[in-house]
Amino acid sequence: MKLNGYNMLKNTLVSHFQQNHPTDLFLSSEIYYQVATRKALCYADNYNKEFQNKYTPHNNVRQIIDSFFAILESMQESTRNSILKEFFDLITPSRGHALLASLIEKGLFRTIITTTVDSMLEQALADLNLVINRDFKVFVVGGHREDRFGGLFMSYNQRIPKIIKLYGDTSSNIVKFSREELLLIPELVIKTLQQHTKDTLFIVGYNERDVHALTTLNKKGLPVFFAHHSSLNPENPVERRAVKFLLDRDSYEHQITGERGSFDEIFLTLHRDLVRAGILQVTPPLDQRDVIILSITKVLNESYQISLETREYPLSPLKAIQEYEVSSELRNEIAKKMDIIPDLVSSYVGDLNKMSGEMMFQEIKKLGSILFRCYIPPEYRDMPKTEYLILETSEPYIPWELMYSDTFFALTYAFGRRLTSGISPARKRILTSERKALVISDPGSNLPYTLKEGDFIAQELEAFMNVTYYRQSQATKINILHELSQSYDIIHFAGHAQYGKKPGIHLVDGILTPGEIVHHLEGNPIVFINACSSAKERIEKFESIAQAFLQSGAFAYIGNIWNIHDKLAAEIALEFYKETLVVPLGEAMRKARKKCFSKNNMAWASPVLYGDPRLQLV
Repeated sequence: MKLNGYNMLKNTLVSHFQQNHPTDLFLSSEIYYQVATRKALCYADNYNKEFQNKYTPHNNVRQIIDSFFAILESMQESTRNSILKEFFDLITPSRGHALLASLIEKGLFRTIITTTVDSMLEQALADLNLVINRDFKVFVVGGHREDRFGGLFMSYNQRIPKIIKLYGDTSSNIVKFSREELLLIPELVIKTLQQHTKDTLFIVGYNERDVHALTTLNKKGLPVFFAHHSSLNPENPVERRAVKFLLDRDSYEHQITGERGSFDEIFLTLHRDLVRAGILQVTPPLDQRDVIILSITKVLNESYQISLETREYPLSPLKAIQEYEVSSELRNEIAKKMDIIPDLVSSYVGDLNKMSGEMMFQEIKKLGSILFRCYIPPEYRDMPKTEYLILETSEPYIPWELMYSDTFFALTYAFGRRLTSGISPARKRILTSERKALVISDPGSNLPYTLKEGDFIAQELEAFMNVTYYRQSQATKINILHELSQSYDIIHFAGHAQYGKKPGIHLVDGILTPGEIVHHLEGNPIVFINACSSAKERIEKFESIAQAFLQSGAFAYIGNIWNIHDKLAAEIALEFYKETLVVPLGEAMRKARKKCFSKNNMAWASPVLYGDPRLQLV
């Protein structure tokens, strides 16, 4: 029976993808099949010269693939098996393109300049379902003909990464260069690299023309990423010079080299070590316009001043403030609802059979609807459709994020709060060469749920940054005071806290007070305190844990209004941390909430974020 090469190729590929690739890498067997057939044609062309005359862009792919397998049929079984193994090793789908697609999707780089991996880039774009002229536009680098382009503009995930293809293995779909343009490569490379040096990923391959790119990158002290393999001919004087330069490891200040010539390894290394490499850094928001500032201030027993301001350009010379009354009866009703919710959350978290997710949703929705109608005047209820919302309030213990109008504010807006204080916060800014997190869990050794939370957070964060973990008896006061001065990027605490006249965080041998936090904290960390009612601060000097961290320079503070621990709380914290590497703080929390909300994880409703929601790690 004859081998059906076309079906064999397709079936083998599909089987391979299903067995070896997780579904969350958004892999498509059809996309892989199309790419693999191109690789198969190239391989067949090299193996048997008769394919040189058959292979043109207009050939029938089925005929060519079947012809290739027909030749294999005529061979001895051992030879055929050896060639098939080599063939399928060659066309086995690369995981690198999925990793590259992830880098593009997350917007970790504003610009990607590549001299190679055309097919991998093409696959990455296909994985993201990005189509030329629909999702992105093209431009020409070093040329003017309309049918050629050397770079891509695309708008994706609220970022606009620019992909510039300089030269290399020219794909028919990605880039075409004329011979005249190739002669201009040295000048083109230097000019392009000089224009794009910040937040840029440079990918170069083993090609004699890559020497120009490597030389320019090296002079600027920028990271260099290249595959550790070579198809160059050392007998050729020009190529021999390239080989010598490329193999000289001392030529580069920074480099990441793929193992076994694999770009997969390069992109995997980027995903693992990107944060540690110091490429990401704290930056202020770039856009001041797309934000609502909502102020709710109590002035008398039943009277509130409400203002709703959008930061547009030019800024209005008048700020409108509404006097609005909220009766004591309504406030008492809200207080009752607020007292009920924590018990409902605890029963839902502790025993899923006591209350369905839908019932829990309806209770929180009732509270949110009451808050919205009681505190938002009718004139303000048609709120602008902006992305960010900043809340200023004299009553921080109210879960304003749960206001409901069509949807919950927490799921609609990238929501952040501002505290009022008589003391200006610290303006220090400390950038470190590596990203690191401090995790503290269950110092009292009496909260098994918080210990599980800490274990989970510490283990998962290790994939993104260096983690220092103090669990149970290790969390002594002397240890934690020392760590507060080490400029961490993330501080996560799961345990007990106390409030009132002597607020603080419980450690093994004492209370970490707000005053001690102020005196010892260094850096600009994102602080997540998952402790009993951690967000219910008292707006008095140093009597709030939240205010102590923010006063000392914390980038942001997150506390839970309700007591939720174990994996439910850990999941939303971890999702938030991951998203902060990609999107602004408020959007990171909104996306983390939505993900938990979709899973009926009630932890979505509990966090409160203090800080400018537009700030971002980029």
